[in-house]
Amino acid sequence: MIISTSGKTILLGASLLASILSFGASAQSLHAKIGAYPGTKTTVTGAVTVNFDQQDLTVKYNLKGLNPVRNGGLHIHVGTSCKNADKVGGHYFAPKSMGDYWKSGQWVSDTKGRAKGSFRLVSGLAYKANIGHAIVVHNASGARIGCGILEK
Repeated sequence: MIISTSGKTILLGASLLASILSFGASAQSLHAKIGAYPGTKTTVTGAVTVNFDQQDLTVKYNLKGLNPVRNGGLHIHVGTSCKNADKVGGHYFAPKSMGDYWKSGQWVSDTKGRAKGSFRLVSGLAYKANIGHAIVVHNASGARIGCGILEK
């Protein structure tokens, strides 16, 4: 394929073109609106988007109501409800023998208690397997302070 931009002609090989086109076709997204974790009085709100490309995922987050200048976790959990804390479960990943990938999923807040950013990791579970699962915001001590359900 030949592309012409700014007076320059670029020739893309078939394999490079195929990988560019397949990346766009294979990436899928889920979204969650974040609110207080069930049974808490926290003020965490925001939005999370998870982009999937096969077994890899990128988590993009925009959170408010966090403690200022802190860090914490942001993880997909086994459960499919944010209405009952007993139903949220632990971190959702596979295979279990490889360890918990979610330990590297972190947010950092600014002086106003806002956190905006992204991180990429391998969860071992693709797009369809994550639909309807809870995504949980943890504070610096690991306590659960926010929750949302991943939807199309």
